[in-house]
Amino acid sequence: MSIRRIGKEELTRRLRIVLFVLAGAGLFGGTAAAGTITVGWDLMTDSNVVGYRVFVGTQSRTYTQSFDVPADKDFFIFRNAFMGVRYFFAVSARFDSGVGPRSIEVTAVGTRTVPGTLPDGARVPDPAVSSECGAECFVVTDLARGLGEISSLVVAGDGSVFAVESGRRVVVLHAGSAVTVFEAEPGTTLRDIALDPQFATTGRVFVSLLRARDRSTADLEVLRLRHLSGALGEPSAIVTGLAVPATALAPVTIGDDALVYLALPSLLARHPYSAAVLAFDQDGRLPAGQHTPVVARGFDQPADMAWDTLSRAVWLIGRTAGTEGQVLEVSRTAGAAASTSNVLSAGDDAAAVAVVSGAARRLLVAAGVDLIEEAPGTADRVRISLEAFGAPVAVTAGAGARYVAVRHEGETDTYRVVKVEDGSTRGAR
Repeated sequence: MSIRRIGKEELTRRLRIVLFVLAGAGLFGGTAAAGTITVGWDLMTDSNVVGYRVFVGTQSRTYTQSFDVPADKDFFIFRNAFMGVRYFFAVSARFDSGVGPRSIEVTAVGTRTVPGTLPDGARVPDPAVSSECGAECFVVTDLARGLGEISSLVVAGDGSVFAVESGRRVVVLHAGSAVTVFEAEPGTTLRDIALDPQFATTGRVFVSLLRARDRSTADLEVLRLRHLSGALGEPSAIVTGLAVPATALAPVTIGDDALVYLALPSLLARHPYSAAVLAFDQDGRLPAGQHTPVVARGFDQPADMAWDTLSRAVWLIGRTAGTEGQVLEVSRTAGAAASTSNVLSAGDDAAAVAVVSGAARRLLVAAGVDLIEEAPGTADRVRISLEAFGAPVAVTAGAGARYVAVRHEGETDTYRVVKVEDGSTRGAR
């Protein structure tokens, strides 16, 4: 492997240090574990050199870590390069009398998917090298920034992304713009959004909302809308009158069986719909052959749900009192399947779920700072780290990509929506 020089020469104690950076590959043609960054330099011949010190940080000229290297070693492998994070490096020679001046600074981005027990993640390369990203990695790009709180996402076949923002409006993200297409009524809070699988023909959009009763209780509704001339109109409440906690989430999804699925949290007074998954037709009536809308038991605190075309079931994530987050498959014919415990690891706090449909079905779960992607029932699993962007709070899949809303914590939390694509797909375009 050839070595590409990055940076200029600098004189230090009459000799020069020159830095090289190779991301995800070893120096001088050797192989290093994926997810590493290798830094190399010219050895100094000064007999007073007792070693080298490598400085590492995530901001230019601000180094939060340092590593000492023996005098006979001309490279250092940084093994904790999180995917998509840009790192800055400098090197100093260590002498008997102390540490010499730092070299010029070089920079590289953490790359490639990491197998085994090392941190998994995604490659977010510079535009200049994005075409080098192959099938084993992912490319993350911004779709929209500076948004209010995003609670739900869904994507149409043309790549237009519908998002619920700040509980007050539905916006459409397309070609770098965010256009408001629906505003909530006073006293209501929008929660979740879903598109009819036949959206291209029907234009139907479904939104769950909470209508405040008092400080602790609200009525849950499901509203059916139609996308017409760049706006959502023709509102019709197809599900009403379900009393839920005022802070409850209200996951909703639409199956290609033309049914509306709704996950309820624990309700008061032993309500028969408490912590249940319900199904209605798109007019809010009971599906044919059902005497109750209850399909299966769900979670005390459902977080999100998504339709799976291949299994003709919904995937539900959430938690029940005293347990960690779980993933559950629910179908009208079989009820609730056993919890898919292998998707989440201990301590994962799942926030959202989506399904990549097609011949190679994959389940997407947002947990912590990662997007977990797994083929259900197999060991085929990867974590795509979005730490450089924030914590994922909503996810959807379609139009050849994954779309994720992430929250960046600061004095004021801000939200952005990113598109995550396979590297091989991006390179072929």
